[in-house]
Amino acid sequence: MLGDFNYRFYKTDFFVCVFDKLRELYRGGGNLEELFAQGAANDYFPMLPHPNGGSAMKRQNMFLRWMIRKGPVDLGVWDFAKPSELLIPLDVHVARVSREMGLLKRTSNDMKSVIELTECLRGFDENDPVRYDFAIFGLGVNR
Repeated sequence: MLGDFNYRFYKTDFFVCVFDKLRELYRGGGNLEELFAQGAANDYFPMLPHPNGGSAMKRQNMFLRWMIRKGPVDLGVWDFAKPSELLIPLDVHVARVSREMGLLKRTSNDMKSVIELTECLRGFDENDPVRYDFAIFGLGVNR
């Protein structure tokens, strides 16, 4: 059905696995918000990066930002968590600019860096530390 569909790092088999898991979840009466609220998304979708492996989990953190924060670039449709509980979606642009600005000292783009940067940004806004993500990302991309 998907043919030879590829997107960036993901191949057809990845998407088939994700869609199968989503079908299983919804047929069983569950939903994604409940799964994330229980902290079980990485267990349910074993193909996703896991924080225990040191991953910065950029895509998961970005997805949670979109779903929980309310704003011009975020949907804000989930309410199981507060914006103050989110972690910064760390990519190469956000990491580089954050280091240049003195907000991030660690040199690896891993979960420890995500936590360090989020804590630093919490000093600017303890209720919504990831609100700066879009601006920092924009600085990095639009040099």
